[in-house]
Amino acid sequence: MADCRVLGLEDQAIVPAFVGILQARLKDLAQLDHGTSIVEASQKYTQEYILANLHPRGEKRFVGHFNPSLDGILVEEPDQYQGEDFVVKMAVINWVMAQISGRGIGTELILDSISRARAREDDVVKLSVFTKNIKARTLYERLGFELNQEYDEGRKLLMCYYLNPEMRPR
Repeated sequence: MADCRVLGLEDQAIVPAFVGILQARLKDLAQLDHGTSIVEASQKYTQEYILANLHPRGEKRFVGHFNPSLDGILVEEPDQYQGEDFVVKMAVINWVMAQISGRGIGTELILDSISRARAREDDVVKLSVFTKNIKARTLYERLGFELNQEYDEGRKLLMCYYLNPEMRPR
């Protein structure tokens, strides 16, 4: 049975495998989009960066999917929007990647992220997807994410999962 969990300091030994999955999938994504976000991510997500953020107050949360060894990853971060008289708490999924696609690993990682966001009483889980990545977009829609906006000259889509229905745009 698969297990999803946020990585902590005790998981330092699996960081090379985490980085390996991330870098391999970033190379695949580079075929869909030649923008700077892929290059920036390739440079940012090094073993050193992940090791420096493997603590509860790190700027990112690194989630592993284990079956029984690491075969999928998710990178997310907390965020919030401060309105005049309200605050919207969000979980932002930066990357979801499986060693081998089509086995439900991405689905399990996203559902785990939604579950943790619900437990934290977040209002929204949001993510971006390359417009050309039809497979990922279809998965996100099937899981209940809604298109919020197109950006980056139509190259990317912002999609949201509304845990608090009052946050859904009218």
